[in-house]
Amino acid sequence: QYSRNDDLKHIFSGTPRFASVSALRDHGGGSTAADDLESICYTLAFLLKGEVPWSEKAEANANTLEGAQRLARLKAALNPLCKGNSPADRAINSLLEHARECQKSGMVPNYLDSCLAIVRNALLEEGPTKRGPSLSGKYDWDQQKLGWSNETGVLRHALYADDCEVWYG
Repeated sequence: QYSRNDDLKHIFSGTPRFASVSALRDHGGGSTAADDLESICYTLAFLLKGEVPWSEKAEANANTLEGAQRLARLKAALNPLCKGNSPADRAINSLLEHARECQKSGMVPNYLDSCLAIVRNALLEEGPTKRGPSLSGKYDWDQQKLGWSNETGVLRHALYADDCEVWYG
């Protein structure tokens, strides 16, 4: 959640470990769909690796504007986020690159083409696992059950109730 006090100074509310660069840099000054995608990338990297490539000390100091901006600079300098060469590493890095391109241009991430294609290609490249079902290469999003409205900024999924929507903007 993001809010501003009476002096219009930004107040950061969230987990610095997973916050986007702009949320940290602006100390909570707004959240966009690109910020959300960037945050998801940090979460996925943490789940994949069990750690993030910046120190806990940097996170602990992110409660001040100066500390948050220092952590933002550390995150912004990461390229790539995931150093490995697995399909998951490459997918997370590609998603983060897409999120940062959207941040720079002010665009909404392209979920239906870019993001889903990145994830789908990583799943297909990874192949079947002993723990999971065999991958047929067909997913529910291939059936165009996802729908994005540029006019309303709503992402809908046909498998869920009509009132299940995600708003950005």
